[in-house]
Order: sequence, then structure tokens, then C-alpha cells
Amino acid sequence: MKIVVDYIGAGIASDNRHAQDIMKSLGISYSSYRTQSVADCWIFEGCSNIPKELPSYVRVIQKP
Repeated sequence: MKIVVDYIGAGIASDNRHAQDIMKSLGISYSSYRTQSVADCWIFEGCSNIPKELPSYVRVIQKP
């Protein structure tokens, strides 16, 4: 699965942590990541252990 962490949405929600720290706090594992500076987000690939409820600024963008 792929997950995107949206920095603009996180800022609006007053969550100023690094994207990797957000993923760690949610308990999500991932195999790789890339930044998208144009979209102000991080995309994590090979994600597992995804909780059912995610903050509004963390979205699954591709399911297996």
C-alpha cells in the first residue's frame, strides 16, 4: 500500500512533526519513501500495520 502524508493538512491540524515521526507514532511500517516538494507531501510505499482510523492529513492512496 502507498500512503501520503500531507504537510499542509498536518500544519492546519497543528501537527508539525516530520512525516517519518508521524508514521512511527501511528505504528505504520514502510519499505521506502519519496518526497514531493511540489505537493508538499511525503509518499510512503510498502506500508503495513495501518490503523483503521488515520488523521485527515494521512491517506492511503493505493491499495494492494
